[in-house]
Amino acid sequence: MVFVHLLFNCKCSNGYYGTICDLFDCFGVEHSNSSIVCSGNGICQTPDFCKCNNDRHGIQCEAVGKCVTVNNSTLCAKSSTHSFDIHVIFMVVLLVALFLTHNSL
Repeated sequence: MVFVHLLFNCKCSNGYYGTICDLFDCFGVEHSNSSIVCSGNGICQTPDFCKCNNDRHGIQCEAVGKCVTVNNSTLCAKSSTHSFDIHVIFMVVLLVALFLTHNSL
């Protein structure tokens, strides 16, 4: 591996670094540091882009709550500890989806 390294010098794409450009940071944290990156609640897929666990949302997966997407619109509950609020949000989204589906026929 050292021999190959001496022959080639990689020019990394923006946001990537390392001998073979396989390393990147997510909001200042090395992407493989799973206990810290994305607030410990997701994985960093590309530089500064977190894919959050199902019960989290936010740029760095810092917010708790469920999200639902209907017709390219996403609604997120502020906190999963308020189950009534979550049920209301899901019911509203479901009713809107049914209304839009019914009216498009």
